Amino acid sequence: MPRRLLLAVLTGLACGLVAAGCYGPPAPDVAICRDIITRLCIGPVCTSTQAALNVPEDGCETELLARTGCGSEEFAFTTPERPRVLQCRKPLIRVSASTYVKAPCPDVDELFATCPDMTAFLNGVKP
Repeated sequence: MPRRLLLAVLTGLACGLVAAGCYGPPAPDVAICRDIITRLCIGPVCTSTQAALNVPEDGCETELLARTGCGSEEFAFTTPERPRVLQCRKPLIRVSASTYVKAPCPDVDELFATCPDMTAFLNGVKP
């Protein structure tokens, strides 16, 4: 197979695999909530996370799971609603779609600055 054709086929295959990752059923609310918490708590915890949520660096994730109710498999967003949570989550996933990649602190700062309702939710404030 000529090199250009092989390159075109492999590029098409790679693009198809990437696109396929965006299809399928939407993630459940509990997975999205846990993803946000994990990204916020990957150490070193950003100073804005500690300031906005008053969480210890050690035990941050456990604390936020308890406050929000995301520790329960039956968790579902009410306030804020799922579309709002997905909008607020965007800065945290800007660098990587992987849950285990720490969001840069300026992106975390953006979440707290633009989504006070998420900050309240993460603090366990019920409407």
